[in-house]
Amino acid sequence: MQSTLLKTFLADPMRPADTLRYHELQGFLFAVTSAPELIPPSEWMPIVFGESEPQYASLDEAKLVVGELMSLYNAINAGVSEETAALPADCVFRDHLLANLDADAPVGQWSRGFIKGHRWLEEL
Repeated sequence: MQSTLLKTFLADPMRPADTLRYHELQGFLFAVTSAPELIPPSEWMPIVFGESEPQYASLDEAKLVVGELMSLYNAINAGVSEETAALPADCVFRDHLLANLDADAPVGQWSRGFIKGHRWLEEL
């Protein structure tokens, strides 16, 4: 599942500096949904936007973005619950191994998001 709206929103320079990019978000939500306890959106959503206000342009935009965010969360959670979770189809490895560590590499971003979630939930 890939949301162009969510991907574009997260990448917009108007977002707070520490906003997770789309693939980082996928990895972060994988860590959240894999936690031994249910983590409510009110706890993890601020981290998505670097603990800052997301700067929605309107209430309608906020509803759309939060709806897409929750759809992504639900899809990842379903994969974890059904034990069918896998690296997202749009997170492909680059041929040159070290290129997967580049800032714009999907697998590198997913991994950084997962690590962020894991560290945040480490005590759990």
